[in-house]
Amino acid sequence: MRLTEKEFAEMFPALSSNPALSPKAKRKPSPAVIPTEHQEQVKLVRHVHEHYADDMSFVDEVFFAIPNGMLAGGHNKFALMKKFQTEGLKNGVSDILYLQARGIYGGLAIEMKRSDLRTRKDGGMRVAQTAFQEAARKIHWAAVTCYTGEEAITVFDNYMSLTPLVAVRIMMNVVNDDEVDDEMPSLA
Repeated sequence: MRLTEKEFAEMFPALSSNPALSPKAKRKPSPAVIPTEHQEQVKLVRHVHEHYADDMSFVDEVFFAIPNGMLAGGHNKFALMKKFQTEGLKNGVSDILYLQARGIYGGLAIEMKRSDLRTRKDGGMRVAQTAFQEAARKIHWAAVTCYTGEEAITVFDNYMSLTPLVAVRIMMNVVNDDEVDDEMPSLA
């Protein structure tokens, strides 16, 4: 039930005398809520798991997130980060990695950023993140920065539309199907 102005004034006389609180007062629209990097990354991961679960060419075990940006718990976060770095943690590694080679690429690295960072001069990228992407591209990886979950989904879908590298090599007669498993020397 909606109150008329008169009913509102009768029920709330103190409020009705304040024009800002009247039912017809125009309120400023709330600023648009910008999704967090986490929310956008979750969109990508959900999409991948929903759309590629039955795709025989998708290898879920080599699709994962890198927790570089996480805040480690405990009282001494810096000591914990130092410990992780001595174990090989590197700053700047992209948020999502997919290690399957496809087309001409050795793998896919996706760095997620909030959409409001797109207009900044550096695009919201830290020096270490830019260096990682440049290094990944030098070894023929697809390394991309995405500012929305939708962008990341498009990048991943486009990557998955490429032919897996082993299939490309078979089609080019670089190896035949029987040699694929035998071509890698054991590292054990």
